[in-house]
Amino acid sequence: MQIVETDFELQLLLSHITSDIMVIDAVCMDTEKHSLNNEVSILFFYFFASKSYWCAPIKHNEGLMLSHCLSKIKEALKISIRDKFVINKKNIVQLLGEDYDFVDVNLIKYLSEGKIDDVDYSTNAHKFVENNFRNIPDVNMCVPLLKHARAFMEKIKGIDELDTSIIKEDGFKFVNNTTTNCFAELEANGMCVNEDFTEEFGNEQTKHVKNNLVYTQYNLLTSTGRPSNRFASVNYAALNKTDNSRTCFVSRHSDDGMLVMMDYNAFHPRLIAHLVNFHMEKNENPYAYLSKYYFNKKDANEEDIAVAKAYTFPQIYGGFDKKWLHIPYFAKIQEYIDHRWKFYTKNGYIETPKYKRKIKTCHIPDANPSKLFNYILQAFETEMAVGVLGDLLEYLKHKKSKPVLYTYDSILFDMHKDDKMDTIKRLKSIMERDKFPVKVYIGKNYKDMKHIDLA
Repeated sequence: MQIVETDFELQLLLSHITSDIMVIDAVCMDTEKHSLNNEVSILFFYFFASKSYWCAPIKHNEGLMLSHCLSKIKEALKISIRDKFVINKKNIVQLLGEDYDFVDVNLIKYLSEGKIDDVDYSTNAHKFVENNFRNIPDVNMCVPLLKHARAFMEKIKGIDELDTSIIKEDGFKFVNNTTTNCFAELEANGMCVNEDFTEEFGNEQTKHVKNNLVYTQYNLLTSTGRPSNRFASVNYAALNKTDNSRTCFVSRHSDDGMLVMMDYNAFHPRLIAHLVNFHMEKNENPYAYLSKYYFNKKDANEEDIAVAKAYTFPQIYGGFDKKWLHIPYFAKIQEYIDHRWKFYTKNGYIETPKYKRKIKTCHIPDANPSKLFNYILQAFETEMAVGVLGDLLEYLKHKKSKPVLYTYDSILFDMHKDDKMDTIKRLKSIMERDKFPVKVYIGKNYKDMKHIDLA
């Protein structure tokens, strides 16, 4: 392991970065903090051609640190045209502030094998420091440099044998580049909290608040492809609507801001119609349409619609009762399911509808037609969401308002009054895509939100 402590050693490292295929990993100052509420302590490199290991101390109690080391490394990464593999791309992008065409090793393993390496590579020194000094800020600086190096070398053992052919596939490129960078940017916007946050979620959350912001963490490597969102014991994807869990989330703009939530109306039935190529008018309520068949009525009332919704979800997610297959919508879905199941059983995989990511047998335990359809649907939902989020982030890039939370069928925005109602209307239009109606809610906090009509 070569440790960079002089300008000469730094120049040697930079020459490797610009000329060799590499694996990069970062050690944060504090293991428990989010990468956006953190700093780089050490950067490790492994170079394939020379089979050499390098360590660049950025901020650590050991080693002679060069003040310009990190900036020079970033410059070299920017001009390097060689493959740059990283263990967790989203975290590295957030720590370094930019994507230098990184390739995520965890993503390669997941898309190839259906799992990622979740082994704990901590040495005894790591565990001793964590168990005895976890409340000390920047605790990773207390772990000896060579112990961090040993953990890195164990983590990438066998990396030379990694099958990287998948990185040329469109599905991999979509997740590695578009999806990862989109959610990295969304996380970077943070969610503003007031003093009730620690009261609601515990005093241990204090270390995770930075300038009144907390940072969510989307896990993109889930079995269905639908991101989960949990960090520091807070499940941001499923914040309770009935207690006070949501009241602590407020606008960062104080009296000049409001939270705005845009919630898709009957999203999954409409998404399914789009997926299976069943025509459904934008202003048609899917449950009203179905209730006419369920109850043999020309016009459905609110109670009929509510009951129809209760009928429909088990059909969609658990398989259709044959007595309802005369309904054109269900018949079209069943036709799609049969077609996809036949392809899957013959080929051992299917491709997601939009970006052709392969869902293989290793991703779906105990597969059956209904389960396969659910995987396709949730993958399609995520692919659609990433396209929407990308457009929203681009539109708001130079505005004070920001998207701050994505939860499957809704997006929460922190809006500034300077962006005015026209901005809200444009955001609604981007989300609807002329196919998926959106309801808009506004409030001073994430719980107390009221529906508004923009028509």
